[in-house]
Amino acid sequence: ALGPAAGHAHRKHNMSSPSPVTDGRHVYAMAGSGVLKAFTSDGRELWSRDFPGEYGPFGLNWGYASSPLLLDGALYVPVLHGMKTDAPSYVVALDAATGKNRWKVDRPTAAIQEAPDAYTTPTFVRVGEKTEIIVTGGDVVTAHDPATGQELWRSTGLNPGNDPWYRIVASPIAVDDNATAIAWAARSARTARSTTPRR
Repeated sequence: ALGPAAGHAHRKHNMSSPSPVTDGRHVYAMAGSGVLKAFTSDGRELWSRDFPGEYGPFGLNWGYASSPLLLDGALYVPVLHGMKTDAPSYVVALDAATGKNRWKVDRPTAAIQEAPDAYTTPTFVRVGEKTEIIVTGGDVVTAHDPATGQELWRSTGLNPGNDPWYRIVASPIAVDDNATAIAWAARSARTARSTTPRR
């Protein structure tokens, strides 16, 4: 069942909103329920994780829709929420082979009401020999160390008026060593843009 009767606030959202990712041999599928599973290419399940079961219910107003980022043998999963929970947003990195955590870090934000919610998929940039995981949501763009999750930098300006309904849906994009994030608020017809800080 879909819609409000099933707990979905948006009629077009369903539990398959996140997209699966693959390395050509394995498929990793995240559901809107917060369950992430790994399969072989012939459909054999390898492991399963239940993030709401482990860390508490998701609190997004319109349901979970972020896809995992698969990079260098790890899966990066953002849970950016706040409208229906006081629990902190977080990013978790999993070993793609085992499903076990490499790290999990909280991602604090000063965003209010619905603005902490985000439906974005992370991307990455390579700066020289270093890689940064880029996450957009909660009025900010953050870069994280792929090995530890440590926040390397934070860029504000996506919601200069502190609009409480300014959820971010568009995922960041990367070209060469620059990441660009665009946010749009339908209610106020505004756009904002943030780019990777100069190093």
